[in-house]
Order: sequence, then structure tokens, then C-alpha cells
Amino acid sequence: KFVFVFLTSFLVVITSVAVFNYKVDSYCLFSRAYLLENSLDDLLSGRMVSGISDVDRNVQKLIIEKMQNIPDTIVLGSSRSFLLRASFLGHEKTGSFFNHSVGGGSLKDYIAILGTYKRKGELPETIIIEVAPWLFDERSETSLFMRQWEPVAHAYYDFMNLLNYNTPRLISLYKNVKYEISRTAELIAYFYTIENMKSFLSGAEKNYRIVNCNYSDVLVKMPDGSQSFPFRKRSQYGKKKVSYKNLKQHVSTQYLQKIFFELIDYLDKNGTQVVFFLPPYNPKAYQVIKKENELRYILDYEQMIWDLAKAKKIPVMGSYNPHSSHLSYRDFSVTQHLNSDHAMEKVFNNYLNITGKKTVAEKNSNPGIGHLASADLEYHWLEAEYADSIDYPLEVVDDANASEGKFMFSPNGTGTASPQSIMATYTVTISQPGEYILWGRVRGSDALDNSFFVEIDYGYDNLWE
Repeated sequence: KFVFVFLTSFLVVITSVAVFNYKVDSYCLFSRAYLLENSLDDLLSGRMVSGISDVDRNVQKLIIEKMQNIPDTIVLGSSRSFLLRASFLGHEKTGSFFNHSVGGGSLKDYIAILGTYKRKGELPETIIIEVAPWLFDERSETSLFMRQWEPVAHAYYDFMNLLNYNTPRLISLYKNVKYEISRTAELIAYFYTIENMKSFLSGAEKNYRIVNCNYSDVLVKMPDGSQSFPFRKRSQYGKKKVSYKNLKQHVSTQYLQKIFFELIDYLDKNGTQVVFFLPPYNPKAYQVIKKENELRYILDYEQMIWDLAKAKKIPVMGSYNPHSSHLSYRDFSVTQHLNSDHAMEKVFNNYLNITGKKTVAEKNSNPGIGHLASADLEYHWLEAEYADSIDYPLEVVDDANASEGKFMFSPNGTGTASPQSIMATYTVTISQPGEYILWGRVRGSDALDNSFFVEIDYGYDNLWE
């Protein structure tokens, strides 16, 4: 009787867990698979979509398989590259650029994504590769995202063969990976059960939807593959201490460095243009990196990449040093993540796009200043988004209806009734005495959201309503 009761209870629990995971299905492996398919169709048709997982590697696989044409340029990176958008590099043609960055992105992810493209036919002409120290940390080989990585394991193994890296170790690890078996095991897997519990309690499983703006309270995926962080993530600066714990827990491995060099060599020999992206650190974190010997490896890695770039004539965008891109701590949400499009633009404004197209900086070499003269008056205008500095909580976002396609706003709940420190500053030099009128094109949703303060030359704070 005891054995019978035990086995019956065990089967009831296992069955209940399996049914729960099948129904909630936060990564759309079972009952909700059609929702993921539909949301990716919406994404590739030019719509912004929320609710798409930023860690599920199967998403990247499906996107590549659904693409009608292979993009000219792609991005391989982690969450530090989410904000890298097509417009920053002058890609105006839809489908010519795609950002394949994934949460916790590792060298395995990079190779698996390239392998998926190879299975489709060919590689993109230009590949922007985020190179962060995490890329060479052995922990990335067995990270929490390994389960989400399994759907692209075969593509990884195929590409490793192209690199002549089919070692016995790889053969034993990846050759016999079968996504169907792994997916079935997820029905009763502890990890998937926990993820589904989180989704069920938060209601996240219902978040697949088309959205009209990229400044929302949820993670939004753009048609070019880039993503926008939720407001709670963007607004963390100053509220969350800069953490150095993960910086110190680095375990370097020559094995991963060797694979990385083999990858770059293969791409170079096959005529693919590689571009390195070095994501900057928060200025406070970078100050610690320069001082502590145990963090010296970060600077050594950057020098290694610069040396490789020089030898292979590879363009480099960015630097671990935030000051090279004029970034302040307000441009970061936490230790390593930029918090706005404006911050990411600062990184790329200093570099020419290797495809010959104009970057944001080149397009706005005369930064948004217009001029019109009449018989009695002169008009000079400056786009709001081309401020010398833009501090939180102000943000710059895209909108086709706005002048120059962008506007600046303050999210709900971030304003105050009294003047605070200046959040956006502009420099205008007036050499001729006269009467000047300050005018602005603004939009307020209601009487409570229609005002701000203006200060000129450290004078009074003038209320603008």
C-alpha cells in the first residue's frame, strides 16, 4: 500500500507539473508556440513587439529562418548591445540590419547564430561583434542560459566544423544534441517550472502584443532586432549601487580566446567585414577597474582587441573607457548597461560606419541648427534632441511625426513641481544685440503634463506652460 500510494502521489505531482508547464509555457515551447510564431511575423513585418524573451536562443533561430533576405549587417552581443539600432549606423532600408544580441550573450551564442545563417545560405556582409571580458570567462560555457541555447546547438556544431574545431570534446557535447528530446524534458524540468511560476504570478505570459512606442514599462523589441529596456531598468541610476562583484569573479580561459581568434580569422578569410564593439563601463566602475590589480584583466582584454584590430585592420567602435565617448554615470542604469538611445548614440557618433553610409554624427555635423531669414526677422532653430547633455529623467525617442523623427520627453511620474538641476543644456552664441524670443514646439497631454522650467545663463528658473 505504501509503495502504491507513493507512486500514485508521485505520478500526480509529475503530471500536474507537466500540465502546468504545458499551459503556462513562458518560452512558447508547447501550447503557446503559435503566439511566438505570430509575434515574430509581426516583428519582421515592421512592428514593435513586447513580451519576446531576450534570453531564449530559439527566438534568434526562428527569426533567421523566417527572414526573406539576409541582412547586410548584424550585431552579435549581450544585453549591453540591446540599444544598438539600425539608425545609428545609417541603415535606412528595412531588413538591411538586424541586432541578434541576447541576454548573457556568449561566444557560443555568436557561433550558433552564425551557424544558423550558414544553414540558411550565407553570412551577412558586415558583423558587429560585442567584445566584453565575459566572452572569455569559462562560466559563460555553463551559464544559466544553456537551456535556452540548446535549440541552436546543431548550428553551433556545424560552424565549429568550419573552424576545424571538431575536437572529441565538442563531438561528445554537441553532436548528439536533439532539441525535441530536450524540449520534452522541459515539461517536468525544475528550471522551466520556476520560470513558469514567475510568469504565471506576474502575468508575463500574456505580454505578447504589438506596441506603438519604445519607451514602455516592458521590454520592447524593435523591427531591427534592437530592444528598449523597461522604464524601471532605465531609471536605476543613482538608486542602485554600482556592483563590482561580477567583475572580480572572472575565470579566464585560453580555450575560449583561441576559438575567438579562429572565428575572426575565418570571417576575415571569407571576406566578411568584422567590426568590434567595446561596450563602456559606468565611470564609477571604470575608476575602480583602473585602480585594482585584480581587475587589470579588463584593460588587458581591451588592449588585446585593439592589437587584433590593428593586425587585421578591423574597425573598433567604443571603449571600456566611458570618458572616450563623453559618458557620465547618468548614462548608465547599472554597472555595465547604457540606459538610453542618446547614450548609445554618444558611443557611435565618434566613428565612421565602415559601409560608407552616414552615421548619426555625420548626418548632424551641424547639429540640428536651422536658419531662415525674412525682411524683418531671423529664425534659428535647434532640435531638442541635439542638446549638449541630456540627463535623466529626460529621454530621446523615435517618432515619425516629430521634427527630424525624434522628440524628447519626461516619463510619467518623474517630474517635480519645483525646479531641479538642469536636465538638458544647449549652447547658443549670440553676437549681435537685439530682442530675442525663445520659442519651443511642445506637446502636453493634459493640464498636469504641460510645463517645465527654462534657465538662461544661470539666471532665474522660468516656468514654461
